[in-house]
Amino acid sequence: MDVSRVFEGVAESGVFIALGTSGYLEELREHGDCYHQLMMAKALKKPAILMLDKRLLPSEREEIRQGLNGLKVIGTVLFDREKLEDRALNELREILENWKKRADV
Repeated sequence: MDVSRVFEGVAESGVFIALGTSGYLEELREHGDCYHQLMMAKALKKPAILMLDKRLLPSEREEIRQGLNGLKVIGTVLFDREKLEDRALNELREILENWKKRADV
């Protein structure tokens, strides 16, 4: 993975999407790439959408939510990491469309 392109993507994006899975949580705890992307999104004051794996324990979900403190979370979508359902994708699409309307992006 070209890390510089990932950070460039965070800088250029209108919205930061955090894919809250067990792997994401581990990276946050270990200050891996996801942690640094999150810190960049915070520094740039990006609005965020949190996609949370519904298989996570409630305490793990809360830990991820706490990691996003400082970002304006414009929506949260629960999904199953084993299969991304149409419902979850539609929720994500709706959040983005509503954000675009409010932000006049």
